[in-house]
Amino acid sequence: LHVGEHTHHIAGTLQPLGQLAQRNEAICIPPHSVLANMWAFAREQQHRFDVIVNLAYDWLPLYISNTFHVPIAHLVSMASITDAMDDAIEERLLNAPFSVAMHSKAQAETFALGHQARIIGSGVTVERYDFVEQVSDNAPLGFIGRVSPEKGILDLFHIASLTKRHVKVWGLMQDTLCWEEARRAYPYANVTYEGFLPTDHLQAEVGQCAAVLMTSKWVEAFGNVAIEAMACGVPVVSYRRGGPSEVVLDGETGFLVEPDDIAGMVAALEGCQLSRARSAAPMWKWSFPPMLSRSAVKFGCERPYGSFTGFHEGRLPNWPERPYPLTAPICQVRWPSTRLLRGSERKTKYNNAYIFSQSI
Repeated sequence: LHVGEHTHHIAGTLQPLGQLAQRNEAICIPPHSVLANMWAFAREQQHRFDVIVNLAYDWLPLYISNTFHVPIAHLVSMASITDAMDDAIEERLLNAPFSVAMHSKAQAETFALGHQARIIGSGVTVERYDFVEQVSDNAPLGFIGRVSPEKGILDLFHIASLTKRHVKVWGLMQDTLCWEEARRAYPYANVTYEGFLPTDHLQAEVGQCAAVLMTSKWVEAFGNVAIEAMACGVPVVSYRRGGPSEVVLDGETGFLVEPDDIAGMVAALEGCQLSRARSAAPMWKWSFPPMLSRSAVKFGCERPYGSFTGFHEGRLPNWPERPYPLTAPICQVRWPSTRLLRGSERKTKYNNAYIFSQSI
């Protein structure tokens, strides 16, 4: 949430990535686990906080929630992947539904009790994105995301080969074999890997794109890529799958195409003459103030899941000095993030938050 300057680095062995797990895969916690160490630290420090916010898609924090004296709010960051995680999430939804939030209805629908979760969307710091009103006729297309099979890299190369347009890719090169496979399948596709960039540099590059493509093969919980592009005025052309189907306004801020329809994506790009100002217009909804209003983490006696105060709907207000009426800090628990660590180096008004992540 871009808050806090207090980051505690916790050492330990990395947890296997959840998005790579098989449906029936058992939960595995390695020796000297950083995940276990993080939550041991949280348990020791819980008396200092009103609430602990869990942003990690992991089984352990869900399982141990009842053993803490301080309430734990879980923001589930991915759709259903494994049966074991589904069971843990559904147990929380059954016994403490006010403590679980998700990013989109499409994500929630992948869980049996997902309809009981609060849907909060997502948000970006709009002030960090520059609106670009016009780009050149030969402007490239963009793709932002991990290079991994579930992101639809093969489809991306296929689209590039058919449109004969340059596609720039930004994100973590997680699976080089996936990239090489796509390159061999479509050797004449003009797709270039541009690296993993800091937000300020990334938005400057994305703003020069004619459109941003989203070709995910799995259900994206939200798809922050869409709102990052829209903040720059860049239309989004996406499969009608997961969170992007709720974010992109078809024919206004981009185009939604039936899942896995390559020809449909090509046709949408050929007709992509949308107003860039219109693409950026809904961005107030995806800025942080409305998100914080939706994501209420105030646990009180009368209402276990209330709202942040100090925000106004429909516009970006002047940020108050203290946007939530907590008597103690929020403790935020999440995996290491390049953006998070960079964010902690910047000066901020919101000093009453503590973040801890893996030591890297």
